[in-house]
Amino acid sequence: MALTDSNLKCTPPLATWPALAQGRAVWTGHQPRFWHAGILAKYQAADAAMTAAGDTTTALHHLVVDQDVQDPLVIDAPVLRADTLTVTSVRLGATRVDVPTGCQPALAIAEPSLPQGIDTRAAQGIRRITQALRSAQNATTLAQQVTGALTALLTPYLSRPLTAHYATDFQHAPWFAAECHRLLHDAKSCVTAYNRAVARDPGAGIAPLQHEPFRCELPLWALTHNAPRQRVYADLADTQPLFTTESGTPLAPGTSLAPRALLLTAWQRQNPNCGLFVHGTGGGRYDRITETWWATWRQKSLAPIAVATADARLHFDVPVHTPRDVTRAIWHAHHLPHNLDRELNLTSPLVQEKHTLLAMLNNTQAPRDTPHKRQLKKERRAAFHRIHAINAELCKQNKNAIQASLSNVTRTRQGVTNATHAHRRDWPFVFNASG
Repeated sequence: MALTDSNLKCTPPLATWPALAQGRAVWTGHQPRFWHAGILAKYQAADAAMTAAGDTTTALHHLVVDQDVQDPLVIDAPVLRADTLTVTSVRLGATRVDVPTGCQPALAIAEPSLPQGIDTRAAQGIRRITQALRSAQNATTLAQQVTGALTALLTPYLSRPLTAHYATDFQHAPWFAAECHRLLHDAKSCVTAYNRAVARDPGAGIAPLQHEPFRCELPLWALTHNAPRQRVYADLADTQPLFTTESGTPLAPGTSLAPRALLLTAWQRQNPNCGLFVHGTGGGRYDRITETWWATWRQKSLAPIAVATADARLHFDVPVHTPRDVTRAIWHAHHLPHNLDRELNLTSPLVQEKHTLLAMLNNTQAPRDTPHKRQLKKERRAAFHRIHAINAELCKQNKNAIQASLSNVTRTRQGVTNATHAHRRDWPFVFNASG
């Protein structure tokens, strides 16, 4: 899946990225799952920018969003049977979708059960994913296991190694305690600035934080091993503020804190080692909110961002149609039985009789004389019925053409369903064999 100028989209242009980074490291990141090409594009573009800056040896920094909840071990795969394209989900391990991947243990990976008709590229890709996951089973967490597998699978696509940094490990950084202390003791100002920044772009998908008279929701998650994450609040009712859960309970011993989306990139982009952070399209939008929030609350600027994405779809040998194609096919199926002679250029005696009767119907006019008018009506009615009888006989003689027209309705309807899957751009990048 080599990215080219035709499918790689960078904002600002990739050639400007080295100047933006100013000699410092280029970072990017994502949740630990088996990405599609649009995510891979971020890593390849960051790699290319470092090479363009003359750095051919430094590792690419990969921020793993392992405080997020998802199911990285369920892989969607295309299945082809005749003219039908469907999607099946292949499970590689028993994960918990309510627990962050950084809080779940690594898993034993069973041999996947692949359905009959699964696309060959998908089958090969899933086997590669399975092998990579098995090689990383000694990891401590599920996030580390998936990241280890990803790192191995990314080797053909990057010119440099990948260094992973986990969001759940921020708690061990020397600056972490001071940052959390600021969040707790300046909660009102923090949340007010946060919510105002979010309100400026309501379509970005970022929800505001709760702001109550004696407590504020903070942009943090409370994490414990193998348990669902919890929202974190600053209880401001007493002289000394206190971290609590949504229910008002103080955080239990052993609970760790991890940043939510905007705080995650804010902390990373204020790191002196970060010269440029590369996002996809969604992150590129919401991180503008981060900049506004941080400038208002902290009066600080952050490292610049860039956006990279790409569309890379798989080609399937199945019919792909639009609803308009279905409308046209239905019209043709209704039209054909009455117009076989013209559609098939038929010249039999029956066809000649039909044309004679049509000419009579088109050219005769009823006279004013009433008896003649009644007679002409009878003749026209008889001609009309005879034309229908001729059409019915022509349908019997050309039943293959009629059946083909009806089959085309079914085919185009199936093509609309196929199109939903054929146009998907989110297949795992390992499904493409050109890596």
